Amino acid sequence: MRRIELETATELIIDSIQPITETEKIEISQALGRVLAEDLSSPIDIPGYDRSPYDGFAIRTEDLEGEGIKEFQVIEEIHAGYCPTQALKAGQAIRIMTGSMMPEFADNVVKFEDTIQGESSFTTQISLTPYQNFVNRGEDLKKGQEILRSGERLSAIHIGLLAGMGIREVLVYRPIIVGVLSTGDEVIDYDSGPLPPGKIYDSNQMTILHRLKELGITELRKARSIDKLSSLKAQMAELIESCDFLITIGGVSVGDYDLVPKALEELGADEVFWKLKLKPGSPIHHSMLKGKPVLSLSGNPFAALSTFEIFGREILAKLLNTDKLLLRPGKGIAGTAFAKKSNIRRFLRGRLEESTVYLPEKHHAGVLSSMLNCNVLVDIPEGTQSIQVGDELTFWYL
Repeated sequence: MRRIELETATELIIDSIQPITETEKIEISQALGRVLAEDLSSPIDIPGYDRSPYDGFAIRTEDLEGEGIKEFQVIEEIHAGYCPTQALKAGQAIRIMTGSMMPEFADNVVKFEDTIQGESSFTTQISLTPYQNFVNRGEDLKKGQEILRSGERLSAIHIGLLAGMGIREVLVYRPIIVGVLSTGDEVIDYDSGPLPPGKIYDSNQMTILHRLKELGITELRKARSIDKLSSLKAQMAELIESCDFLITIGGVSVGDYDLVPKALEELGADEVFWKLKLKPGSPIHHSMLKGKPVLSLSGNPFAALSTFEIFGREILAKLLNTDKLLLRPGKGIAGTAFAKKSNIRRFLRGRLEESTVYLPEKHHAGVLSSMLNCNVLVDIPEGTQSIQVGDELTFWYL
């Protein structure tokens, strides 16, 4: 199969995958990171009453009209959470605390610091316009106002808003289960003891698993396979039964032991694409096995991570019915030069500071350490001769 462009691969991914449709009602205390499956409007005004923005005295603005010192009689004191029992008449005031309900006919608050207080009265020379110090009912949210749309990934702010509206439960899409299969005879667990000659600790699986967690995916499965067809098939077959999405790492190139595409073929997977016109990670393979997406990444650490960001997040977004997991584009100015010519489209790691993108020294696909402190993927077009300091760059936020 010929190498295809990134945008073509993205379209093929979107067309090949059906989103999850199962939903469940859960309490908002359990909803952080979940994807909303309904539109929500506020059932109440927030705040539900006119209230004071300051500690002070609720007054009628008309009583401040005219020159000179004005004296007010204090007829009541209201704390937050309690209601006034009297309406104001001319020359009267109610001592009120921040957030307390404004009394009837009051349209302003004179702050304590703008008064001289007596035992049951105060004087002031302040001048105010009507409703200057006044919080209207529904200032934050109006009853019936749409506040959240289906497809929103619920954040702490969302949860706080839901709680403030008195909403106890929300309808969300069920969580998806993602499996991560690491392959290679040379790969061993990080906790397997001293490293034998010819072996490497498995950083890829841990990186992808924890990146999935950072993106809000908590239902995870993991496995490891040696470079043997029977082992690969057995591990894939087991994972695909319990997962909605399978990610494999390694074994997708053209070497004698790159057996992942062959294993998938023998399991009956439908190949969607294999090999792209990009660096790093060009051997990436995408297929559908038992109606579920399988994304097979290069075994080089940065290649695996960058192609997961580009394509894995696309798959997650489609499965979860949300665009909140997709990479967001941006533009900045190069703060570091890059001398290599890009014969095909290339992605570089970068660190965005304000509007300037700085590139680390090491860009090899097998290097993970230079990803430290990086927060963008820099998108270098095919045919770019080099990058000079001051050049405009397109990047994707990580």
